[in-house]
Amino acid sequence: LRVVACALASAARSYGRRPARMLYDAVATLADAAGPSLGDEPCARVALVPALLERMRAMPDSGGGGGGGFGDRELLPLLECLTAAAATMGPGFALSAGACLERAVAVLSTGVEARGRSMREAAEAASRAFAGGAGAPCSPGGRDDDRMFDGGDGGDGDDDDGDLSAAAAAAASAAAAVLPPSSSSPPDQSPSLLALSAAANEAASESVAAAVAAAVAAAASQGPERDFVVGALDLVSGIAEGLGPSVSRFLLVEDPAAAASSAYAPPLENGATAGGGGARATAAAAAAGAPPRPTRAGALLLPALLRAADDADADVRQSAFALAGDLARSCPSLLAPAAADVVALATEGLSAARAGAADAVSAANNAAWALGEVAVALP
Repeated sequence: LRVVACALASAARSYGRRPARMLYDAVATLADAAGPSLGDEPCARVALVPALLERMRAMPDSGGGGGGGFGDRELLPLLECLTAAAATMGPGFALSAGACLERAVAVLSTGVEARGRSMREAAEAASRAFAGGAGAPCSPGGRDDDRMFDGGDGGDGDDDDGDLSAAAAAAASAAAAVLPPSSSSPPDQSPSLLALSAAANEAASESVAAAVAAAVAAAASQGPERDFVVGALDLVSGIAEGLGPSVSRFLLVEDPAAAASSAYAPPLENGATAGGGGARATAAAAAAGAPPRPTRAGALLLPALLRAADDADADVRQSAFALAGDLARSCPSLLAPAAADVVALATEGLSAARAGAADAVSAANNAAWALGEVAVALP
């Protein structure tokens, strides 16, 4: 194992982009096969993981790198590789955990910000297109020409146009259903103008909402930043899973007085803590009425996690709820200020609107698991 770990560390320092992808797969496979033994190997702790981290630091998390407008795609397999290493190496990963968390949380924060912008732009574009074409006539004779209204920009044949056209057609059909009857109908059968207007407006509003929701869902599943958000969430989860309660040393700053009065011991060479003092210092600070403060990574992680747990994409929510459950287990003090929000988002993740989709089953499973872990950790 020592020979293999040192050879991979040398490769991580010298390989170019294409062979590096095979290197990342080899390291992840090695971590799965060797398990915690890899964390006991000094060459893996002090050479292999730091070399991989240096490669991660050199990659942009926004713009450039051929990432379709967001980040360097080579970062994605590296995130998966480090996730496997962190989850299996356990305390042996602690030497690089702080720097790795900083980088992962930075990628996550940048990604959720970019996704928020994409969702807003998609919703605004759908609303503008619908408003611009609501009064346009349909094709003569009811012929479907894939463009039942003018979106206001000349049209580009995108799939979103079809979604919006369908919504406009639905609105027109609903309005036609409540139009006044012909002049040959008895006067007492004609509905009031106010009722007609209300029904038509309601149908149009529902169609606009459906069109906007469809556009947002399309943007959520196709955004280039989506994979970066999922990869970063999974890496933080892997670190939390591997380190357990000692991950709090990288996410929380203990109260100095409580830390001084505890049996805290500095990290050992392999990243372990003698007697688990870091976790006890955190517990002592909380018991003394001075809850620990989040580190920079911890302060950025919580809001990004909440936004990811409310994402329109099921894969993003799946990873977000997995991280929420892992944090409830390993670092509940960080999650405590947002526990009510986590519970609300996880409960929404079990609703018919979110959990009913075929691709949302795993996200709903993780939401249920996260609810249980939060209930146990923060009763």
